[in-house]
Amino acid sequence: MPKSHKYDVYARGFATEEILGDREEIVKKLLEMAAVSRESGFQGFLPTLLLDEHSTRPRSAARVLWDACQKAQRLYGLRCYPRCHVKVDRVGTAKRIIREIRRMCAILSIEVSTRDLYAFACRDRRVDIVTIGSKALSALQKGVVKYAQLRGKFFELVIGYLFEGGIEDQIISRLASYKEIASLTLRKGIPLLLSSGPQKVYNPYSYRVLLSFADAVLEVPADHVARSMGSLLELRIRENIEKIVGKRPAEGVFIEE
Repeated sequence: MPKSHKYDVYARGFATEEILGDREEIVKKLLEMAAVSRESGFQGFLPTLLLDEHSTRPRSAARVLWDACQKAQRLYGLRCYPRCHVKVDRVGTAKRIIREIRRMCAILSIEVSTRDLYAFACRDRRVDIVTIGSKALSALQKGVVKYAQLRGKFFELVIGYLFEGGIEDQIISRLASYKEIASLTLRKGIPLLLSSGPQKVYNPYSYRVLLSFADAVLEVPADHVARSMGSLLELRIRENIEKIVGKRPAEGVFIEE
């Protein structure tokens, strides 16, 4: 079996205005990000489009990022695949955005800050990653966790969120929530991703730091995270792209060229 590649799953974070306003520079930025990700121990990265209820022309922005990643792959051999990250307060808004952009992103994630969004993200087949927001969720419903297992969801913990605000009690509360969720993913066999989160200047935590954080702080085996950020994520990216280009029209069906 060929060796899998390690991915930075939340690379930088672009607003739609940035993508649409500077189209000619996007590939150049991807090249710069590729160099930084390699220095941090990754062989690939997911440039992330940030989408909320105020985002302008999300479909057009997703198309621009998709095309830029395709060009970077074709011309420079980069392993960069577009991720669309939805961060909203209401399920209805999330559904509207997803309808517009799903077929133009290799990976789709929803940041969940309410029980309704969490339940929706775990149930909806179009969503790949359930990102735990900066607001600690209360105990996760067992029935919803079962959907996450059946639908093949990835859970994501954003390390950068831990230290938001700098208030010690909040950090302790978030860390306790992170440890609980990490333990849950291990027990239930749900892939766990760790990321730096959105950054104006791309400077991610290194791959080794993330694995050390999993082992020493979250108290889950580093291999659990390594496999999630490597072979499992790479397989999901490939399957999603095959669906988008029409090679995989139905679950379990593949069309040979």
